[in-house]
Amino acid sequence: MTDFYLANFINPKDDKQADYHPNSVLIVEDGLIKNLVPLSEIDKDENLIKLEDENGLLTIIPPFCDTHFHWVQDPVSDMDKENLLAWLEQYVFPEERKFEDIDYAKAKAKFFFDKLKKSGTFYGAIYASIHDNSVIEAFDCCMGDFLIGNVVMTDNSPDFLKRDLNYYKNLLDEMYQKFGDKYIVTPRFALSCNPEIMSYLGDFSVKNDLYMQTHLSETKNEINITRDYYQSFSQYKDKSYDYMDLYNDCGLVHQKAIFGHCIHLTDHELDLFESSKAKIAHCPTSNAPIEKRGLGSGLLDYTELDKRKIDWALASDIGAGPYISMFDVMKSFIEQHNQEGRDTDSIRALYRASKKGTEILGMTNKGAFEVGYSADFICLPSSQLESAKAILDELLAKPRDVFNNIVVSGYFEGEKVL
Repeated sequence: MTDFYLANFINPKDDKQADYHPNSVLIVEDGLIKNLVPLSEIDKDENLIKLEDENGLLTIIPPFCDTHFHWVQDPVSDMDKENLLAWLEQYVFPEERKFEDIDYAKAKAKFFFDKLKKSGTFYGAIYASIHDNSVIEAFDCCMGDFLIGNVVMTDNSPDFLKRDLNYYKNLLDEMYQKFGDKYIVTPRFALSCNPEIMSYLGDFSVKNDLYMQTHLSETKNEINITRDYYQSFSQYKDKSYDYMDLYNDCGLVHQKAIFGHCIHLTDHELDLFESSKAKIAHCPTSNAPIEKRGLGSGLLDYTELDKRKIDWALASDIGAGPYISMFDVMKSFIEQHNQEGRDTDSIRALYRASKKGTEILGMTNKGAFEVGYSADFICLPSSQLESAKAILDELLAKPRDVFNNIVVSGYFEGEKVL
């Protein structure tokens, strides 16, 4: 079956270019994009699906890709945040404990993934809790294409969330059997693990060709405490090493590895990213100043990554990130980097919130309007402006509390899902 969608389309290409296709038709056949052409090229007898509101044709963009977020932390995203480790202990860990209860996990998953869909995020990489329920229910309720994994916590964690190596061996085997390459290996961070479990996770991810996600260099305090802790292991005692070396020594640094935050990287760590082709999830709303409802961790300098051709994309980091919408992430990204004198605009923000994210996650036929790509798109209010940048700037000028409800409708694989 072939469908013809008439609207105004913005197609992200790279950091500098987003093509604008006004009054154009997206031709969809069997859930895939067959073409995107001007209305003038369409036979008048075709039955057009006109996407419009009272002011004109809707603005259509690809769905968002969120490369780093904790779905089980959504209930505490509004809590006060003063520093990372204290916030985890006071709010996050007690909340994640609740996902051991399957009824709680079911209810929260249904609520969260409905909200995520309405925000326009159809792809991403997700941190669950240590419990099988938190992954099973997430896969059951999510709409779109996601990688989901259980956080691994064997050390420096409350007893109610701490598990041993055998627990994780069984859990990873079970989850991999159920979900295959959509299961992502997820050491929470080096501080919650030890060399033995991290080496097992490294072997597991490489042996099964799986993606791996974790945190790196979010705060200076976290870096210092982690390096001090690893001094207790013989292979690190009285030796000089960087935070990322802990992951690299265990086989966790590879081209399918995604490291969240990466604000305080050393030159040696940047060299490791460059040589390994590992990726970075940049979380501007989570890392923003406390008065902006972030953790005040600092700001990743993406220009250094670009110089070294290190792949990175944007992420919300729910729940340290306060809002689920990637529009909010884009707005924060632009504002913070422009304050630092970097040339950051809405074209770059859209690319890093959509197409680049799908590329990083190996979703090679998603995130743009190209022939053969999955027919996935979200519909936004109409605009009287006449360029991609002007329309995006108009959208991003809105207050941040508007973004959660700005998506009018959405389509996945050619089917209306929102």
